[in-house]
Amino acid sequence: MGRSSSDGAGDAPGGGRPRGRAAAAPAPRAVSDARPVADDGRPTLILDVMGLRKPSPDSYRAVTSTLGLPPSRLIFVDDRAQNVDAAAALGWGAVHFKGAAHLEEELRARGLEF
Repeated sequence: MGRSSSDGAGDAPGGGRPRGRAAAAPAPRAVSDARPVADDGRPTLILDVMGLRKPSPDSYRAVTSTLGLPPSRLIFVDDRAQNVDAAAALGWGAVHFKGAAHLEEELRARGLEF
């Protein structure tokens, strides 16, 4: 699973527009640090390029620091329980991906509309 946070659909937890994305898989273009690479100008963080890997706490901290948001305002979605547990341990909203319908239900339960 390549995406680790919002892809831009819906509102961010607590209101407002999602601020960025984090990808765990290598990107098709080189990114030396967090910088805007999406068409909408929001930062895309490529953890491998940043020398980080899930479930290392440093990978989640890099995202919160770059986005300037507390963990409680972020939702992490992944298909690996160990990654979801690591995010939750740091205060993120965390969803273990089990399919699209389950994810939609979990996100709506957290107040996201899309």
